[in-house]
Amino acid sequence: DPQLFYRAAAFMLQNMGDEGGGVTPLAEYDYARLGSWLDLLDRLDPEARYAPTVAAYYFGQTPDPEGLRRIVAYLGRIGARDPARNWRWLTHAAYLARHRLHDLPLALAVARRLAGLPEGEVPRWVRQMPAFVLAEVGEHEAARDLMATILTTDANLSPDEAALIERFIDRQEQRSP
Repeated sequence: DPQLFYRAAAFMLQNMGDEGGGVTPLAEYDYARLGSWLDLLDRLDPEARYAPTVAAYYFGQTPDPEGLRRIVAYLGRIGARDPARNWRWLTHAAYLARHRLHDLPLALAVARRLAGLPEGEVPRWVRQMPAFVLAEVGEHEAARDLMATILTTDANLSPDEAALIERFIDRQEQRSP
C-alpha cells in the first residue's frame, strides 16, 4: 500500500535523529540522504504536501549552506512540476535563496519562474517578487520597469495596491543613476 508506506516513511523522516531522548541539530543532518527521503516521499505521493512543508519550514532552517541548497533545489523541483498548484514551494525556495543563502542570482532565477506563471493561477504579489530581488541587486531600472508593467496592465489592482506599486516605482527612480 503506497499510502501506508508514505505515512510510515514521513513519520520516520519527521523523527529522524530524534529518538532515545537525543536530538540531532539540523547542521548535523546528511542532506544528501535527506534529499533521497524527500524524493522517495514525492514518488510515493506526488500530490501530498507534507514533504515539501517539512522541507520548507523545518529543514529549511538549517545553518548548513549546502544542505539549504538541496532544500531550495527540492522545493524548486516540486514547484516546477505543477506551478499552478505548487507555486508556494517556489516562493519559499526564492525566500530561502534570498534571505537564508544570500544567493541573489538563485533567488532571482526562481522569482522569474514564478513571474512567468499564467495569470490568475498565482496571487499578484508572486508576480512582483522579481522586482524586489532586482531592487536588492541594484537593478533599479529593471525593478521599476517590471512594476510599471504590472501597474499599467493589471486592471484589477485595488487603489492601495496601485499606490504601493507607485511608491516602489518612485523609490527605484530615486535610486537609479
